[in-house]
Order: sequence, then C-alpha cells, then structure tokens
Amino acid sequence: MSLKTVTRSHFFHRQEVAKMKEKKLPFIDEDNCAGCRVCVENCPTDSLAIEDPKYHGDIHTIAYLKDKNTCIGCGICEKACPIKAIEMK
Repeated sequence: MSLKTVTRSHFFHRQEVAKMKEKKLPFIDEDNCAGCRVCVENCPTDSLAIEDPKYHGDIHTIAYLKDKNTCIGCGICEKACPIKAIEMK
C-alpha cells in the first residue's frame, strides 16, 4: 500500500473547490423581473444580461445569468435590484 503525498498546493486547491461548492448564484424571479438592467449594470464580472425579446413588440424582457462560471457570488445584483427579484441561492 502506498501513501499519497499531500502537498500544500493540493491542500489549497481542495479548499478552493470547497468554496466553489458553497458559492451562491443569483436566482432571478422571472415573474417579478422588470428587465430594468440595474443588476446587469452593477455586476462586476459582466455575468448577467437581459434576454432578447421573444417576438417583435415584446416589452417583457428579463435578466438572466449568462455565465455561472464568471459569477463570483458577491450578491451585488441582489442588493441592486429595486424590486427584489433576485435572490442568491
């Protein structure tokens, strides 16, 4: 039986993986989102966007998380939303 050598970098990598599992992402309530762009404009990593209209004349566009990998889970979008349509989960 061999013992696996655990290096310092391996230890820190495992800690980062654990933190990533704990990271919360913005959940956007589609029924309440007004598509005002406040969350998009305040996101420091440009991880949110406003969806394109579904049809010509559609005025109900909503925000969505376009890249969960770039989101850092800071919660700025949740705090910035004027109608509280975003919850970090």
